[in-house]
Amino acid sequence: MRLNRRIAVITGAGLGIGKATALRFAEEGARLVLAERDEARLHEVAALVRGLGAEVLPIPCDVTDESNVANLAQEAATLGPVSILVNNVGGGRSGRITDLSVADWDHTMTLSLRSMFLCTRAFVPVMRQQGHGRIVCLSSGARNGTVWNAFHVGASAYSTAKAGVTGFVRTLAIELADHGVTINAVSPGPIDTELAGPYLRRMHEDGLEYSPIRMTPLHRLGTPREVADAVLFLASDEASYITGTTLDVTGGADRLLSLLQSGCANPTGEQARIESFAVMRLKPSCQQNKGSESAVRGFRQMTADLTRRSVMSALPLVAGLAAAPVAAASPRGKALSAITDAEAAERLQDPATRARVRARVAGSCEAETVNIFYRLNVYGFTGEGNLVPFYTLNHLSVNEWTPLPGHRYQARTFECGVYCAFDTDDVLEEWKNPLTGEVRKPFQFLGGPFTVTHGPDGMVAMGAELTPKPMRMEAYGGTLFVSAMADMARPNPVSPEKFPKFSSGPIAYWDTVSTIGAPTAQAFDETLSSADAFHHFQNMGSWHPWMAMGSRPGRTYGRAAGVKVRSLDQIPASALKGLHDHTPEIFDRKGWTSPRFDILDYMAGNPA
Repeated sequence: MRLNRRIAVITGAGLGIGKATALRFAEEGARLVLAERDEARLHEVAALVRGLGAEVLPIPCDVTDESNVANLAQEAATLGPVSILVNNVGGGRSGRITDLSVADWDHTMTLSLRSMFLCTRAFVPVMRQQGHGRIVCLSSGARNGTVWNAFHVGASAYSTAKAGVTGFVRTLAIELADHGVTINAVSPGPIDTELAGPYLRRMHEDGLEYSPIRMTPLHRLGTPREVADAVLFLASDEASYITGTTLDVTGGADRLLSLLQSGCANPTGEQARIESFAVMRLKPSCQQNKGSESAVRGFRQMTADLTRRSVMSALPLVAGLAAAPVAAASPRGKALSAITDAEAAERLQDPATRARVRARVAGSCEAETVNIFYRLNVYGFTGEGNLVPFYTLNHLSVNEWTPLPGHRYQARTFECGVYCAFDTDDVLEEWKNPLTGEVRKPFQFLGGPFTVTHGPDGMVAMGAELTPKPMRMEAYGGTLFVSAMADMARPNPVSPEKFPKFSSGPIAYWDTVSTIGAPTAQAFDETLSSADAFHHFQNMGSWHPWMAMGSRPGRTYGRAAGVKVRSLDQIPASALKGLHDHTPEIFDRKGWTSPRFDILDYMAGNPA
């Protein structure tokens, strides 16, 4: 066995390349320390590793946190001296340079560079002491810039971070050489991971000229195992004379892009060879052209006119455990198969189809993060007269979806909301209650995480206050509607005896009804993980403590409308700024480890 009894630490081991590397190392006899911040995924992979007969120590860990990494090194040492480190964690947030926030940039550098630095620093001392070590870092073909990344919503932060991996490896190779420690990088191209694969394939299926499959000489996506094989090679004795190198596992995509960059700058005979190669690769998108001359013209237009935007607007930049928050883009330039209302009803008779469609419409039927933004207009209802406009809550929910066995799909949900003047994005620092005349300071909303598990016939919520009850799921007019309702009447956690000003009474009430709608064709499209969808709901709830309404008769009444957003920059800029300024936790959730409940959070602050 190539790694017989050697202790290997693999970060971001819960999905994709990290998971594949863990399994490949287990096959070669390594003893494994697996680091992953998603405990469910971590223990799932650990079970698979044990099934291969390998020794494994799973450690929940956020490798961007210095104290977490110190604990990881301490725990790993209980198995013995670590001789292999695989820095797999990375990822980032996409955005064009004028839209990219400082927080987005910093988040990407933290995932891809800080994590690598902290882990390498933690494990190098033991490698130097034993005079042997192998460090393998995951870079990306994006380090040189990739057409499909540049054209969807921008990838400057991710490309910069992955280029930094190359510099890190080259420099440390010299620093560590005298101690018998080698350090190299593996640079994957377009890989069919759980998170990225569906989007990469969709780009090809939609006939996009710059799709990664078309721009890859081997004309397919790579597999996580193929990347893991490269990592294994660099971690083994077979690579004992290799250090400071970045090994491309790209199906040749890096070579084609290199030729394009050099050829476009030097339109000579080399350009002709590039164009001939490109015609061969792009042939599926040039089928209507009757000769090679028109195909070459089409290619020249593609390389010269870089203002075209035919690439879908959302593609996660992923490696290991991180992904840009996105939902599936609607198909572009390709007609979806029509499905009648009657056909939809017939297909929904199958429980597996019903569960998958429900998840695809509500969020996703694959492992990905889906964002939903809506505006909730809130009124006061006293039981007399008309509704009284109160304020608008700009609301964002971040939903981390995971498929489960038994036709179930689970979302781990984080929520935030910012109170604004009614029907505007003007954040309220103070609010004058139109019913009492009192001026109050709004308490901005954070909630979760809680989980909702969707199945064929409804959903179950854990950690949330409400238990949703499914209503009919039906298609009409080319739209599939998924509806639910929920109600609650429970003892008020804010005691009216102890807090008469803030408690709405001994019982807290809540009623809501929600409808999600998606194009029927998308709802049943098995090439989509997430359908475009609008969200609408209405609710009535007891007065929130921050309003200081006491036991005054009445409730708040809310009407909300929103959609899945493929990227955060699709949220109106003024609303997004308010969310960034007042609920920053939603954008960087690594520190969000315990449940948040806004009513209890507000009361814990000793309100006046």
